[in-house]
Amino acid sequence: EFQTLFFRLKPRVVVNDNVYLHSELWFGTPMYGFFGDAPSANDLNAYNSTFSGGGVVSAQRFWAEVLTDVGNLHVGRAPLNWGLGLVWSAGDGLYDRFQSTGDVIRMVSKFGSFSFIPAAIKYRSNGDSISGGGTSDYAVALKYENPDDAFEGGVNLVRRVGGGMDPFAASLSGTTNSTTWDIFTRKKFGRLELAAEAPITSGRISGVTASTYALALEGRYAASDAWNFSTRLGHIPGQSGDASKIRGFFAHPNYKLGLILFNYQVAALAGKNFGPVADASVFNAPLTNANYLHLAGDYTSGKWEFRGSWTYAQALETA
Repeated sequence: EFQTLFFRLKPRVVVNDNVYLHSELWFGTPMYGFFGDAPSANDLNAYNSTFSGGGVVSAQRFWAEVLTDVGNLHVGRAPLNWGLGLVWSAGDGLYDRFQSTGDVIRMVSKFGSFSFIPAAIKYRSNGDSISGGGTSDYAVALKYENPDDAFEGGVNLVRRVGGGMDPFAASLSGTTNSTTWDIFTRKKFGRLELAAEAPITSGRISGVTASTYALALEGRYAASDAWNFSTRLGHIPGQSGDASKIRGFFAHPNYKLGLILFNYQVAALAGKNFGPVADASVFNAPLTNANYLHLAGDYTSGKWEFRGSWTYAQALETA
């Protein structure tokens, strides 16, 4: 058995009209909790995030936002988010257990409906203080938002350099030098909303040639104030037995389809003495190796909400 208890606070200090200090404090952790049998362990998903460990109470994020004449400047350990969350997910959802966080210098400049967002991001493999080491992202995002047409879209170009990345190749320690084009769009047609994200990655990961992509589509229809219906479908390749090239794509662990399928790394329940997943989080089971279709609906009545879903998935690479 295992139990988790997690509490998060997000205090903000307004220094003046132009300077804001943001922070995020954790009591426990959503990946392991701090009551029960789930251990505080080494599996921190550090290939796309920096975590601060070492105590029951921890400061996971702390960054300054400075409003300037050319845009908003963000400096510090800040959240990362893009599109549907296949690559970067800030982890702001009620049941999100992971987050994309990095030591960031980022400028958000708006020109009418367009946003231009260059950023330099550093990740620490062990979650230490803001300083060198680990893996770096150099990103440039271009986004278009038009509230009148209920449309948004853009592309996030991420250049990643650094050391080996265990989630992709656990036995390899070569360098990583890869490029990801993450394309995203969302459009509303009255009560119907459609969205899509397509990350495309190429280069070298852990010293191995990588060429992969994923496609996720989402739709939501508000039939009434009480009834909502949604669908998700996508193509996320898996890794074959060919160790000479990485073709598998691993979605961010927050991108879940339902309560059961792709939701638990069952092997992690075996405890600390189980081979390569020793000290792993049971919740770190990224969506991969599947063509999938997910249909869901929810009904809200007063204080009650009822949800139901049906999911079908087919493995692309089989044993």
